[in-house]
Amino acid sequence: PVADYVKATIDTIIKIHENEPFGDILAFLTSQEEILSALDTLEQYAKENNDKNVYRKTFPSGVSAADVSVLPMYGSLPYYRQIKVFQTGGRNVRKVILATNIAETSVTIHGVVYVVDCGFHKLPHFDPAVGVESVSVCPLARHNATQRAGRAGRTGRGRCYRLYTEEDHDNLPESVPPEMCRSDLSAMFLQLKALGIHNLLRFSFPTPPPAKSVLSSLETLYALKAIDKEGNLTECGTKMAEMPLKPMLAKMLCDSDEFGCIDEMLSIVSMLQVDGVFTKHGTGRENIAARVSRRNNFEVAEGDIIMYLNIMDSYLKIRADNDKKTKKACKDWCQRMFINYRVMEKAVEIRNSLEKLVKDKFQLKNKEYEGPDLGSGKCIRIMKAVLSGLFPQAAHLTPDNMYRGVRGAALHISPDSCLYHVQQPKWVVFASVQSSGDKIFMREMMVIEKQWLLEIAPHYYKET
Repeated sequence: PVADYVKATIDTIIKIHENEPFGDILAFLTSQEEILSALDTLEQYAKENNDKNVYRKTFPSGVSAADVSVLPMYGSLPYYRQIKVFQTGGRNVRKVILATNIAETSVTIHGVVYVVDCGFHKLPHFDPAVGVESVSVCPLARHNATQRAGRAGRTGRGRCYRLYTEEDHDNLPESVPPEMCRSDLSAMFLQLKALGIHNLLRFSFPTPPPAKSVLSSLETLYALKAIDKEGNLTECGTKMAEMPLKPMLAKMLCDSDEFGCIDEMLSIVSMLQVDGVFTKHGTGRENIAARVSRRNNFEVAEGDIIMYLNIMDSYLKIRADNDKKTKKACKDWCQRMFINYRVMEKAVEIRNSLEKLVKDKFQLKNKEYEGPDLGSGKCIRIMKAVLSGLFPQAAHLTPDNMYRGVRGAALHISPDSCLYHVQQPKWVVFASVQSSGDKIFMREMMVIEKQWLLEIAPHYYKET
């Protein structure tokens, strides 16, 4: 057993490099943050190792000295950097790949002879007390451990180094709990209702989900007015069921015509469908430049959700030129602003398909408002439209400087949020959460006024 699996992974990689015959190394870590911290240490080691190799032929163990090239591999990594993992290294250069479980089943990397398995992975699970799915680090199952070991020596003999004891391995669960038991079921229940299956409590699921999750999901659908008191689909619920979105986001789109901001809601919802909008860098000058660029160009006092709207608006303006240079202009802009081009293209694709659904099929039209349609008046309407879907995920600041969710969960502002460095607002809503250690962090946040909750969801909130 090891006290710090990131440090132990780094030490194991160095030991393999200096004591084992030539062959690439694949190390599994749980997240982008862990990969970037290990990358910093290993790049420093690689530089020293490669400089010394000019003067030596072998290591003290007798193994011939090779250079090291360290490569990260995770989902939000730009494409041109992901592709480096699959390219064959130079002569006498050992590749060290630091990957999340994206390399467990999704891709096969040739030339890997050694695997280092930290014994943990990230797993999404739904917590009815918070009301949203969060992702937390937990021990993997025996099936995953076997899958990881199988990555070693796909083309020849290989070895897997596990950073945990055999006894721990034998005590691991056989497989990960079914997704059915750890997911938010509200979207699936909405689909079942739309298919004409009404008695959900008696439905014979292959693996019955926890009763708490079932009740929490039905409560959410009732609060969003997707189902009525009898549990039948409402007109709004029928539209929501047709949208390939979580019910809260679908509700935002359904109500956007009332607030006169359909286009803005399309942008916000499609940006909330993608992850990793900003490209992340390790430490140093690039990281500081990325933060300054984000703060100066996009961050706003209203929070992350309005910041995403600004990013999408800026991107669509550049894309609207419609000439052959558009792709290059978009890529250049993304590189300048430290934004992930592939993620933005994905968001635009989602936006276009939702626009067809909302404007062509549902025939939604913006309600007319008097006076000039811009400035703070328009912004408040956009924020209220967001709140019309996210109101069950509101949180307020308590006297002990911590946030409490409506259902009583203790919450904190994520360090990634643009509200992290400003004075803490009294009331906020959030679109997702992330668990880290024993804390739950709110992500994709927006500042709200207390009275908006009473105005938009009087059936859900009462002033006490």
